[in-house]
Amino acid sequence: MYECAACGHQASVTAGTIFQRTKVALRMWFWAIYMIAVEQGG
Repeated sequence: MYECAACGHQASVTAGTIFQRTKVALRMWFWAIYMIAVEQGG
Protein backbone atom coordinates (compact mmCIF):
# COMPACT_ATOMS: atom_id res chain seq x y z
CA MET A 1 0.00 0.00 0.00
CA TYR A 2 1.13 3.48 -0.83
CA GLU A 3 -0.26 6.52 0.91
CA CYS A 4 -0.21 10.10 -0.36
CA ALA A 5 1.48 12.35 2.20
CA ALA A 6 -0.70 15.30 1.19
CA CYS A 7 -4.21 13.81 1.19
CA GLY A 8 -3.82 10.36 2.77
CA HIS A 9 -5.24 8.49 -0.24
CA GLN A 10 -4.11 4.85 -0.21
CA ALA A 11 -3.46 2.82 -3.34
CA SER A 12 -1.99 -0.57 -4.06
CA VAL A 13 0.45 -1.33 -6.87
CA THR A 14 -2.03 -3.97 -8.07
CA ALA A 15 -5.02 -1.60 -8.22
CA GLY A 16 -6.62 -1.65 -11.65
CA THR A 17 -4.78 -4.80 -12.77
CA ILE A 18 -5.75 -8.46 -13.13
CA PHE A 19 -4.03 -9.02 -9.76
CA GLN A 20 -6.28 -6.56 -7.91
CA ARG A 21 -8.24 -8.98 -5.71
CA THR A 22 -6.00 -12.02 -5.76
CA LYS A 23 -5.14 -13.83 -2.53
CA VAL A 24 -1.96 -15.23 -4.10
CA ALA A 25 1.25 -13.25 -3.57
CA LEU A 26 2.61 -11.39 -6.60
CA ARG A 27 5.85 -13.31 -6.25
CA MET A 28 3.94 -16.56 -6.88
CA TRP A 29 2.13 -15.09 -9.89
CA PHE A 30 5.38 -13.94 -11.45
CA TRP A 31 7.01 -17.31 -10.73
CA ALA A 32 4.11 -19.09 -12.45
CA ILE A 33 4.27 -16.74 -15.46
CA TYR A 34 8.03 -17.30 -15.69
CA MET A 35 7.62 -21.07 -15.55
CA ILE A 36 5.01 -20.99 -18.33
CA ALA A 37 7.27 -18.77 -20.47
CA VAL A 38 10.27 -21.06 -19.98
CA GLU A 39 8.19 -24.14 -20.79
CA GLN A 40 7.02 -22.58 -24.07
CA GLY A 41 10.55 -21.59 -25.08
CA GLY A 42 12.12 -25.03 -24.89
